[in-house]
Amino acid sequence: MREKNIGSTFDSWLCAEGLFEKVSASTANRIAARRAEDVRRINDAADEPNSEVADVLKDQTLGE
Repeated sequence: MREKNIGSTFDSWLCAEGLFEKVSASTANRIAARRAEDVRRINDAADEPNSEVADVLKDQTLGE
C-alpha cells in the first residue's frame, strides 16, 4: 500500500522560505535559454549548404 504524503509540498516550502518566485524565474530563464540554444543550433544546421532536410529535422526532434 502506498503511503499518503505527509507534510507540505516543496512548492509550499519554497513559498514559506520566500524563494518560490526566485526559483520559478530562474527555472523559466533556464528553459528559455535552452530553447534559444536549440533554435540557434537548428538554424546553424539549416544554414550549412550541404545539410540535408532529414538532418535538420532530426536536430529539431532531439530536444523533445
